[in-house]
Amino acid sequence: MAKILYCDDNHTWRETMTQYLSFYGHEVKGIAQGPDVTQEFHREKYDMVICNAREGAFDGFSLCHQMRRRQEESLKDMPVLMIGVEPLDHDEYRFLRKHQVYFMTKYTGPEEWFEKINNILSHS
Repeated sequence: MAKILYCDDNHTWRETMTQYLSFYGHEVKGIAQGPDVTQEFHREKYDMVICNAREGAFDGFSLCHQMRRRQEESLKDMPVLMIGVEPLDHDEYRFLRKHQVYFMTKYTGPEEWFEKINNILSHS
């Protein structure tokens, strides 16, 4: 399965989802979402990153923008699943299309998480 970096400022949610996705066979590392997330990509190679759309001072849009600006092809092309508690507005969806980022509502069921992740990874 895939090696996934799961970024979330909520410790409980991060630990729960990291463990849950591991049950499905993925190797998952959970870290707090902050400006130094991109440094983690220099420590290890990941197949995918999951981040929050609007959480904290360093939201998913900032993270995606930084990743896509980087010189490393692995970050420019890495699949990103952005999660949010509510639907996005028109401009935010335009950003996702431009930067090739997927979106899912955070509070969908576990099967939907697994299915979405597998669909994304099969297209990358």
